[in-house]
Amino acid sequence: MPDRTFYRPQVLHRSVSAGSRTGRGGFTLIELLVAMGILMIIVLITSRLFQQAAIVWDVGTQRAELNMRGRALAAYMAQELSMAVPGGFSLDAPSKVTFQMLGDADSTNRAVRKIVYTLAAPNITRTVDAGSADPMSDGVKDLRFDLIPTGASSTNMPLGVSVSVTVTNDVETRVFESRAYFENRDRNRLD
Repeated sequence: MPDRTFYRPQVLHRSVSAGSRTGRGGFTLIELLVAMGILMIIVLITSRLFQQAAIVWDVGTQRAELNMRGRALAAYMAQELSMAVPGGFSLDAPSKVTFQMLGDADSTNRAVRKIVYTLAAPNITRTVDAGSADPMSDGVKDLRFDLIPTGASSTNMPLGVSVSVTVTNDVETRVFESRAYFENRDRNRLD
């Protein structure tokens, strides 16, 4: 007959010495301090990364705003200059132009309007029909009008005008250029 005794493994019991951990779970004060120090270092590094990202974001936003403002100024002046009519155009200084046009750039009004663009740093001013000078934008460092072709006479109606606007902000200074070719150059009279 087979032996029916069961095998019973022996459990080894260790004695707990005075310097080792007791049977209770938990962390020692030194372990907690080390863990808090490591966590503080991780938090500092993460906050520094977020701060740098915020600075880069702000610089990018300022650059985008500068680009939009500079391009809009140059394009708007070029659009109005392209509608100048013969007999009323004069380049008074490199940063001042006077011209007459039919109506406004954004309307269907066909009345003759006298427009003057002037640099009154740091603003570009636009004067309509000898009225008050309205500022168009601030932060403008330089405004320059050059005749197309270069060296053309401002007494006769040139082929066009090159507009150069230097705009600045806290981040950078950029130059924006646009050209205006006169649509009404070959007209002999106003309709």
